[in-house]
Amino acid sequence: HSIVHIGGHLGQDHSEYSRLGVKEIVWGEADPTNVQEIFRRYPDAKVIDRLFWSKENEVIKFNIMKNRAQNSIYPSRVDRDLECTVSMLTTTLDCEFKSTNLAEPILLTLDVQGAELNVLLGGEKFLEKVKFLICEITDSSSISRFSISEKEIFEYLSKYGFYLPSGVGIKKEQVKKVCLEINKIF
Repeated sequence: HSIVHIGGHLGQDHSEYSRLGVKEIVWGEADPTNVQEIFRRYPDAKVIDRLFWSKENEVIKFNIMKNRAQNSIYPSRVDRDLECTVSMLTTTLDCEFKSTNLAEPILLTLDVQGAELNVLLGGEKFLEKVKFLICEITDSSSISRFSISEKEIFEYLSKYGFYLPSGVGIKKEQVKKVCLEINKIF
């Protein structure tokens, strides 16, 4: 049982994942300050400190917000929310997990502030191994601008056999219920 969490922020989901009995957690986090905090909290954590994208070894501008929770390649809606912009080297799901033998089933969690489809495009081979996917889709309430719709993401994921159990979007308050369902499998 493994979880790959891209956009891991501070690793705040670690206790929930541990409660599920997950054998391996791999965090993907581009913000260097957040990476340090994950290691401070969980010294043995596996962290990939690069920006996940559709192609590897590209240099992309990454906007770090003052709250450090909604960092994104997309600009902030309000300039005062932006702390700084840094250039980041990209990687892909396929590149990072091509030779990794993660325990199955694999749950992929994406919380990448509007870059969901681009991250998924970089994981075509990896997605074939993923059994469960939690994709936090950025909506208009985010401080960052974004360029992809739920419909586009769902259409893309359907090629890999993913579907929404209820046939409609899952609201934030339903995420815990989904985790409980996953708990039955883990």
